[in-house]
Amino acid sequence: MEESELLLVIILIVAFPIALIAGIVFGIYYIKKRKRKKLLANLPSNVSFTASIRINSKEAQHTTFKLMAYESSGILYIVNDKAYIRGYKRGDLEFNLRTTHLRWLGMEFSNGILQWFSIIDINNNEYFINIDTGLLAFEIGNKMTTNELYTRLINEQVHVNLSPPPSPL
Repeated sequence: MEESELLLVIILIVAFPIALIAGIVFGIYYIKKRKRKKLLANLPSNVSFTASIRINSKEAQHTTFKLMAYESSGILYIVNDKAYIRGYKRGDLEFNLRTTHLRWLGMEFSNGILQWFSIIDINNNEYFINIDTGLLAFEIGNKMTTNELYTRLINEQVHVNLSPPPSPL
C-alpha cells in the first residue's frame, strides 16, 4: 500500500465516524426544531408567554438509572390564569396559576446536572420542569434559564392572584 493510499484510509477511518455523529446530531436537532415549530403554530391566539421545556413525571424524575435526564419535551404557555404544557408524551397538561404549587429544586445530579423546579397540575400530579436550552451549544434562540422561567411563573401567579378571575366568555 502506497503512502497516499494509507493516508486516504486513515482519513476515511477518522472522518466517517465524525461525519456520522454530526449527521445524527443535526438530524435530531432538525426533528426537535420542527416539532417545536409545529407546537407553537397550534397554540391559541391569546397566549401571553411561551417557553420550550423538558419535563419529567414524578416517577421519571426519581428513577436512578436512565438514558436521558428528561422524559419528554414540549411548550409551556400561559393563557389568562392558566399555564399549559403541550407536547408532553403522556398528553397535554393544565395548571391553574391561582392554586398550583411551584417548588424550586435547583441542580440535581441524578438528572443530568440540570436545574429543575416542580409544578402540580389540577389533578394533583407533580411534574418536574427544566428549560430546553437546545441541542446544540451554538443554537440561537431561547436563552432563558430554568431559574428565570420559575421566577416568571411565580410572578404570573402573583399577578393572577391580585387580579379578578377572567370572565367565562
